[in-house]
Amino acid sequence: MAESLTLARPYAEALFKVSLHNGKNFIGELESLNAVCSDGAFKNLMLNPAVENKTLVGILTAALPVIPDELRSFIDILLGNSRLHLIKQVTELYSDLMNEHSGVVIVNILSAFKLTSDQTKKLNKSLEIRLKKSVKIKSSVDASLIGGLKIIMKDTVIDKSLKFQLQRLKSEIFRN
Repeated sequence: MAESLTLARPYAEALFKVSLHNGKNFIGELESLNAVCSDGAFKNLMLNPAVENKTLVGILTAALPVIPDELRSFIDILLGNSRLHLIKQVTELYSDLMNEHSGVVIVNILSAFKLTSDQTKKLNKSLEIRLKKSVKIKSSVDASLIGGLKIIMKDTVIDKSLKFQLQRLKSEIFRN
């Protein structure tokens, strides 16, 4: 995975620079492209050396009829360098760059139970105050947490889950 991110980073950064220069955001198109490229049948075609790039471009054009010229050129570059299989990582990195540029922090929140919209709004507000930035929350349920929350922001993890508290207590008991 780390190798894929390393290979994808220059492509994401280049597309990000094109976005800034042209005042466009390609995230919607990249997500659509990623969906097509994730399809099992298309993956098999993409990895088949007998299938020419123009055939792949034709399939992508049919599946995604509205592709800006800049993104079409970007796809040609990825195909020419045999890197279209990195589109998922390119999309994630590009999205991170766009969010960072616009001052948005993506926060992943894991909870033992589904958060209500009111809980999500309160968390969002308190995180925006704490971080002094706009926050976009992605929440998911992880029943193994038993209770509480686990908040993940880039390299920072705030673990207030019952599972973590029990693990700490267990460590303390066995240490003494």
